[in-house]
Amino acid sequence: MSVHRYAARAIRGDLLRAIVGFMLTAVPCAATSESPVAAGIFGLLATLFFVFGVRSYIRRFALVLVTEDGVISCPLGERSPQIPGFRHASLAWRDIQAMRVRFFSTKRDRSEGWMELRLADGKDRLMIDSTIEGFESVVARAALAAERGGVVLDDATLANLGSLRIGAGAARI
Repeated sequence: MSVHRYAARAIRGDLLRAIVGFMLTAVPCAATSESPVAAGIFGLLATLFFVFGVRSYIRRFALVLVTEDGVISCPLGERSPQIPGFRHASLAWRDIQAMRVRFFSTKRDRSEGWMELRLADGKDRLMIDSTIEGFESVVARAALAAERGGVVLDDATLANLGSLRIGAGAARI
C-alpha cells in the first residue's frame, strides 16, 4: 500500500493566494457602503476566496491510499469522522468504469499548469489532482486498471498519459 498526501508547498501557496484574495476583496466590500452592487460583487468574491482558503486548509489532512485492490480517498485523514461532504471514496481497480486525465494550463503556451485524474465505478467516483505527492504512480496504476478492465479512454486522456510517459493500451473513443 502507498499513502499519498498533498504537497505542503502547494497548500501553502493556495492558502497565501486565498488570504491575499480575501483581503483584497473584503476590505473594499466593507468600504463600499454607498454602492450595494459593488459591495455585493466584492462580498461574493470575498466569500469565494474564503471558501477556497478553507478547502485548501482541509486538503492538508487529505490522504489517498493506493492498494493492490483499489484506491481510497480520505478527505479528512484516515481516521476522520464521516462528515457530510467529506466522505471517503473507495474504488476497486477491477470495478473502474471510467478514467479521465485532464490538463489545466496556467499559461498560454501550455508550459505550466496542473493535471486532474478522475476515476469512477458504478456507484462512486474520486478526483485527485497533480499537487498530490506521487501523482504519476497513482495515474500509472489507474491506467493499468483501466487497460485491464477494457475502459475506453478519450484522446485527451491518452495525450495526457503520454505526456506523463505512461503507456495506455486501452481503446480510444
